[in-house]
Amino acid sequence: MQTLPKLVIATSVLILCTACGGGSTTTTQNSSSVVPPPVLSLQGTVAAPMAQANLDVKIKCGGANGSVKTDANGQYQIKLDNGKLPCVFEVNTPNSSFSTLHSIALGTGTEAVANITPLTELTLARAAQKKPDLLFADYNASQSTIDTQKLAQAFIEVRGVLSDMASPWDVKNYFSTPLLASTTQTPSKDDYARLLEALAPYLSPTMFNSLSSILSSGLPLPDPQPFFPRLDLAVGSLALGVGEQYEFVANLNFAFGVQANVFKRQPIHWEVVEQDGGNISSDGRYIAPNKPGVYHVKATREDFSSVSVTIEIQVGAYRRLSYISLASVSPTDRQVAAAVLRNAQTWQQWAINLPLQDAQVPAVPTLDFAKEMLVVLPSYSSNSCGGIDLLDAQEISGRLVIRYRKTPVPLTLNCAQAFSNRVAVFAIAQSNLQVDFSLVQ
Repeated sequence: MQTLPKLVIATSVLILCTACGGGSTTTTQNSSSVVPPPVLSLQGTVAAPMAQANLDVKIKCGGANGSVKTDANGQYQIKLDNGKLPCVFEVNTPNSSFSTLHSIALGTGTEAVANITPLTELTLARAAQKKPDLLFADYNASQSTIDTQKLAQAFIEVRGVLSDMASPWDVKNYFSTPLLASTTQTPSKDDYARLLEALAPYLSPTMFNSLSSILSSGLPLPDPQPFFPRLDLAVGSLALGVGEQYEFVANLNFAFGVQANVFKRQPIHWEVVEQDGGNISSDGRYIAPNKPGVYHVKATREDFSSVSVTIEIQVGAYRRLSYISLASVSPTDRQVAAAVLRNAQTWQQWAINLPLQDAQVPAVPTLDFAKEMLVVLPSYSSNSCGGIDLLDAQEISGRLVIRYRKTPVPLTLNCAQAFSNRVAVFAIAQSNLQVDFSLVQ
């Protein structure tokens, strides 16, 4: 009868000993009862068609809202505690032709990619059958009726509407296909980026708003128009210096369902019309002849031989100098004037007076001033993103008349480069004649 009390005492001691140093056990039990909140990871690229940097992306999801800024590549990343798919996105894009763009991310996981582009805007409009800005304003994730099937059908319809404007490339999904957009410093060869850039000339604000209205109405789309093959070049005419190189950029459209990437190169036959008019490669790289004159390059579609374009090239007796160090010239200052600089000393005097953003004076270009002199022209245009062509320098009535014109930015030079290169620099034959500048409209 003495056994039971001893057993009770022994059991009590065992319990106490178990508690000794048992803080970790207690902590483990407490921590295991705390469930961390779910985290939703979202990322994507904002492009219209160039990467849209430093813009606020607004996000509405199930259980959480948020906002995040895009980086220099137009990309964003954000993690939302308690966030659940689906989510909708909105971003104001003041530096593009599209005031506001939207997107959506569907699914049930904890990660999603949602690009925000003109194509996501149009596709979302069709899937929602309402304007995306209204969808975003009133969005409630739990009541959303947009699903993957509706998005897939909207993708097919939008792609069909746009197929006559530009080659469709191989973009499977406008929302989640990885997108590396062109930046102001680096052009992109990404299929999605190339599609956005090819569509840009056709998607004016008026056309874009019209398409958005048609797609968001939910009404049947117009019957597809007969396919008419097109061949568009970035420039209608060209002015180059002797021996200067230029890479032609063409935009083709393809019948719906034809993938542009089946071609190893664009199906274009390039040729110089004149026998002594320079050389051009099979992919459109042109080298001007060493003889000034007027020449022509002809581009013909190999898949539709009746479609061709001929462009006139005026080759002048000068050399265009690429002078990147002049990027330090202030883009807000309009004080730079056209000038002729006949020697290194006049270059230095001119350069010292430049409205530089830093104290560095650009070095003297490398050339033989005994044979050549410099012509500097302010590279300003109405949209702060244009170029300058020097047409010719001719002696007229005992004076040297230098004719030049303002031009759109060639596709081989992106907008930011043109904006930073505030001065165009050319080398022409040395002359002691008084100079007149003539801007050709």
